[in-house]
Amino acid sequence: MKEIKKFYDTHGYYFPIDAIENIKADEAAHKLINLSENPPKNIKHINWHQDANYWGLDPYELVAGWIALTDVNLDNGCMSYLPKSHLQNKIEHIETFDKNSDLTRGQEVKIDINEKEIIPVVLKKGQAALHHCLLAHGSGPNLTEFPRIGIAVRYLPTYVKQTKGPPISMILARGVDEYKNFKMDKIPKGDFDLEAITVHDLASAPHAPSNYATS
Repeated sequence: MKEIKKFYDTHGYYFPIDAIENIKADEAAHKLINLSENPPKNIKHINWHQDANYWGLDPYELVAGWIALTDVNLDNGCMSYLPKSHLQNKIEHIETFDKNSDLTRGQEVKIDINEKEIIPVVLKKGQAALHHCLLAHGSGPNLTEFPRIGIAVRYLPTYVKQTKGPPISMILARGVDEYKNFKMDKIPKGDFDLEAITVHDLASAPHAPSNYATS
């Protein structure tokens, strides 16, 4: 998906910044907008994991938004949450390298999960869900004849810093960055903007050798 300016306008200035600012700081940066597709009849799943597992952030204050572009339900592998798991802080992960996992190393939280506590995140097209980076979540296979499609975008306050792992860069979504903890990418000038695509590729390149290893 190369319509970068449209993505930024939608997810940088409008939704879900207003909702996030109700629970976080007045200044916010965002990173890593990506299109998520679970193809029809796809047996792969996403293991139970925490987003905080990947980027070496301090403090762990990042909110992920998942915006449904199609209806999302249990049949097509909707995301599920493990309530209150964020209260356990960062949970140890094991790398299973499960061949049926859509995570690069099959990372999975090392805890016992009570199936009765799981909450499926069922969404209609156009709806969205927000979760903290310490909340354990996962998703199942798509058993239907149609793709499950959504947009994932992450936001954090500008006072958060990265302490380890390949460097990540941001775009300032709102407010003023007084901390300068991250390299700030430029706002895309338009859809299919070659400069923005090049910057994105350069920002993503350091993560490839580690295959998004556990931080």
